Amino acid sequence: MSEFRKVTSKELIIKHGIKEFLERGFKSASLRSIVKKAGLTTGAFYNYYSSKEELFNELVDPYERHFINVVEKSCDDAIASAKNDNVLETYEKVTGAASSELFSYVYDHYDNYLLLLSSSDFTEHSNFLNKLVKVVCKKLIAYKRICQKAGLSNDDRTLDIKGLEAIVYSEFKTVFSIVLEEKKKELGVNRMNCAKHFYTSGWKDLFVRCSIESGAV
Repeated sequence: MSEFRKVTSKELIIKHGIKEFLERGFKSASLRSIVKKAGLTTGAFYNYYSSKEELFNELVDPYERHFINVVEKSCDDAIASAKNDNVLETYEKVTGAASSELFSYVYDHYDNYLLLLSSSDFTEHSNFLNKLVKVVCKKLIAYKRICQKAGLSNDDRTLDIKGLEAIVYSEFKTVFSIVLEEKKKELGVNRMNCAKHFYTSGWKDLFVRCSIESGAV
């Protein structure tokens, strides 16, 4: 005989909070609408959250931090490994493996990333992409220095910091557009991996052929 677990009030708030934020965005989302659809009172909501901001942060913040931390660590691992290995292939191998796992994680927490990418205007999370770009640009500049020390740089052209930021921005914008457009995990992850491979090939070429002006990032 199967046993049914009672859904808690907090679970109902989270369920209907996600729906409300996805449908209306953070700014237009109504706390009253959330509790009404959850079949609860406003007082019950305040037992768990002080505001809709606190609810939204719980739904988004851990996933934003996880994404940035994994990307940053993969770059650091590539930098550390490149000192004793094939510099260009190491970047592709290390960051590629980490990205594949991260893309799978995104789809395992799909609604949370949809909130982050499509519903976070007017919150502290609205600059997620810009924060990510800043982190990655610093790591790419460091990796470029390793390529130079390894004697791999021809540097027949120069890329300024704004150009570097634009390329990194376009890479993540491409990846995130796939998440927004494709709900099926297998298709989405495959497309994200293909996009990552495309941009990685470009980065390997850039590491060899372009000097990077390492201005303030």
